[in-house]
Amino acid sequence: HFSDIIADSARHPKNVPASNLILLQHDPEARITIYAANNGPAQTDAKTYFAELKTALQSDETQNVRVGIATDNRMNYRFSQTTAGGILNENCIAIHETNLYNVCANSNTASQEELASVLKEVSLIKQTD
Repeated sequence: HFSDIIADSARHPKNVPASNLILLQHDPEARITIYAANNGPAQTDAKTYFAELKTALQSDETQNVRVGIATDNRMNYRFSQTTAGGILNENCIAIHETNLYNVCANSNTASQEELASVLKEVSLIKQTD
């Protein structure tokens, strides 16, 4: 029951420039929002990027940080943070390809496990011109 909300700038995720958003949808019944961001060209190899991301996550103002083991091009991570709406759980996949992508599901009410299940089938499909 996800619907597109990318035009609603008030619903954009904190610290994600609008120009980077390639998907923003919300399911009002499950109270879960998902988004995908294209963060531009990779500046380092995947191993370095994932190590730096892990360090940044652990030093940020986040709580309950859990970082999965990185594969060749992706790493799962999750955390919680305090927002005006209460505790926001966020479950993400960082993808290192030619560009860097983050795909995340977040909610003030859904558990980390529910958020992870929303992201279970995420994959990149390369478009050809």
